[in-house]
Amino acid sequence: MPNFVYESLTRAGQTRSGVVSAADRADAVRQLMGRGETATTIDLAQPEGKAGGTASRNGHASHRPIVEIEAKKASAFGSILMGRGNPSLSRAEMAQLMRELATALEAGLPLMQSLRTVRKQASGKAMPVILDHFIERVEAGDPLHTAARDYGRPFDDMIVGMLRAADASGKMSEVLHQLADLLERSVELRREVLGATLYPMIVATLIAASAVILITVLVPRLLGPLMEQANFRVPWPTQVLLSLAAFLSSYWIICVIAILGGAMAWRAWVNVPANRFKVDRLKLKSPLFGRLLRDVAVARFT
Repeated sequence: MPNFVYESLTRAGQTRSGVVSAADRADAVRQLMGRGETATTIDLAQPEGKAGGTASRNGHASHRPIVEIEAKKASAFGSILMGRGNPSLSRAEMAQLMRELATALEAGLPLMQSLRTVRKQASGKAMPVILDHFIERVEAGDPLHTAARDYGRPFDDMIVGMLRAADASGKMSEVLHQLADLLERSVELRREVLGATLYPMIVATLIAASAVILITVLVPRLLGPLMEQANFRVPWPTQVLLSLAAFLSSYWIICVIAILGGAMAWRAWVNVPANRFKVDRLKLKSPLFGRLLRDVAVARFT
């Protein structure tokens, strides 16, 4: 049975290294997880005196990151899941998933066993797929944050960063509980904002619909007979209103297409990192909204 040289993190955050005998790399990872350790680097031990690119000067085998070892497999698996048909989770469901994982880890289960336990109880369409992806990648030796990052939505930068901090600190259950609390507070905040703005949004929608009906239907019908009179002069604001009504009545399809195209072009432009940086900097400079964004960022950081 081959030997594997490894480095790992314990639950207390201590670094350990050594040699483990296993059938393959995945078996070595499982053995370390059974001890309550998270593998950070692992490689096949080279025979003493054998020259090669993986042997260091002191005779010990060099360690390659697990992400690099399983790069081909991770890339192929991740490219499939990164498609648009990849199921996603809501903020509340994500908080529930993090809470269940944290509870299982807090009970003393290793990460792999915790994932399998939560997978047995998973329901819905997205959660089983996400947990299967986590189990596949973690069993192959990848850390949890790498699996979440490669999955894509709904794991944004904040969630991936928290998972990376959990892996690095060795306090996975505590960080996952904090992440679940943060997500739950985010859900409550969105509900409060939606409840506070629902009535103004309904009123604004009704006002906009009334304005469109007034401009395109009522005003032309009311002013049509008057404009046929020779001595009737239309004030310039009314002329502008009638011109706008005629334009919307004749080219409303073009207007709708232009609005949709503009929205898609804006979204594509904002997705460019340099452009997104400009937009975010402009948001931070705004009088009230910028201060709120800074406070939220500081709260998340701390």
